[in-house]
Amino acid sequence: MLSALEARLGSGRLRLYAAERVPSDTDDTLVGLLSVIEAMPRDDRTATGRNLTRTVAWGLRDFAVRMATRAVRNREPTFIRYGLEALALEAGTDDARDFFVAVAPLYHAAKLIGIDPRPLFDEARGFVSSEVSEFIGAFPRRRPEAQQLKDFGFHTQGAGSTFQFVDDAPTLDDPVVRDTMKKLLG
Repeated sequence: MLSALEARLGSGRLRLYAAERVPSDTDDTLVGLLSVIEAMPRDDRTATGRNLTRTVAWGLRDFAVRMATRAVRNREPTFIRYGLEALALEAGTDDARDFFVAVAPLYHAAKLIGIDPRPLFDEARGFVSSEVSEFIGAFPRRRPEAQQLKDFGFHTQGAGSTFQFVDDAPTLDDPVVRDTMKKLLG
């Protein structure tokens, strides 16, 4: 399943996935993947996380934010759990801080649908052994001023079926970023 996901997200398609409507066929594929991984023993889940390609890991990060959006739209905490599990799987060598930021939308999704985030976050902490899973477990216990969505590079927009969490990180689509990259590389 991971190699099929790599093929689906590779060759520049990861950026397209992030922009797809929520929900999408790719979301459903990732939910299926997580359902398979959930059935594995914890050590096997951790080993799977360590073997994720960079593309799949970043796809799971995008998926987590998309699941936060879906949870709010549907008022369904199951999507928060999927998002947390997807993030916790990042047990590889990438900089874990790149994945920490995606925890904030999931936390805020729980708050927006009126549930206590702690049980979901505690459960996700035990999903695998990773730096990200430790951060997930600690997030609900942070001071409220250390949980601000904007401080993690996100904001919300829309309402009801158009609600979404928006990643404010600059991308190569941003002309300023492209110009800066040209100067640095050129």
